[in-house]
Amino acid sequence: MRHSARVTSIVLLLAGMSGTAIAVSQPAGASESFKFAATVKAQTTLAKLNETVVIPPGKFHGAIISGSSTLARVKGNLKLPPATTTMKIAGIGLAKVTVALSQTKKTVGTLNANTFALTATSTFDIHVVSVKPLGLPVNLVGNHCVTGKPVKLTFSGTISPISGGSVAGTYSIPAFVNCGASTAVLNAAIAGPGNTFTATLTPSLS
Repeated sequence: MRHSARVTSIVLLLAGMSGTAIAVSQPAGASESFKFAATVKAQTTLAKLNETVVIPPGKFHGAIISGSSTLARVKGNLKLPPATTTMKIAGIGLAKVTVALSQTKKTVGTLNANTFALTATSTFDIHVVSVKPLGLPVNLVGNHCVTGKPVKLTFSGTISPISGGSVAGTYSIPAFVNCGASTAVLNAAIAGPGNTFTATLTPSLS
């Protein structure tokens, strides 16, 4: 099978799986693009705290774009809901912490037409929505606590067009800003390298 046919086969498989039609009447040699969606179930482990945060199910909406080699391009939007967990933070103690991820650039990557190996990069800000010590009705970080620069997360794995799959990666958390008196505490407790991210993706209709 020629490389162009292998790439196109990914698009055809996904189209058949989701019931979505591919646009036709494209010029000869033009790239084929297939829009698709997947449910994303993710979790991240914060290295300094050795705490795992389970993120509620989110969505990836994107497109697979055929190319002239065995690699198809992937591009889209990753949206994950805010996650809340209870963790012990030095200087604060046990607290209920809510964080939200805000995409700053589209997720981009490649999908191998032979092995279905996916490598992609997502870029996002981490917003600390609230840090509430247990038993106290107060938010210690205000409304604008965020990483001073975006996080760049590169992840990889194998994604079947029919059944989905899983990905994993590591990332660094930049220093937080605008967290009031808790800024230094959060930077000491959370910011830094070695954090891990894992997710399963399941193809969906919307």
